Amino acid sequence: AGVGPLVVEIQYSVHPASAAEFLNAVGDVRMSRLRLGARDWGLLSDPARPGVYLERFVLRDGRALQAQNAERLTVPELALRHRLAVVAEVVSAPRVLVTATTKGRIHA
Repeated sequence: AGVGPLVVEIQYSVHPASAAEFLNAVGDVRMSRLRLGARDWGLLSDPARPGVYLERFVLRDGRALQAQNAERLTVPELALRHRLAVVAEVVSAPRVLVTATTKGRIHA
């Protein structure tokens, strides 16, 4: 099963003029991530840093992460991610955190 559950975080920096387009693109990526096994998806913004967004979602384990990024990744899924990367000025490398669990319950 691999280590898990995993929390994946990706930070984006978006020019204010591109915010609406970014939000549309990230909404499509959200649906893609959920189709590929993600859960508890969220998008956070930093009021102290306008245009900075943090995408966060949970995956079952390392295998699910591999499937998200390779095995289950189709050409349409890649196109959605490319569209998002074009709109975002900066995309950080995904940060993967292992959650602390007790009897299958996630503690954040």
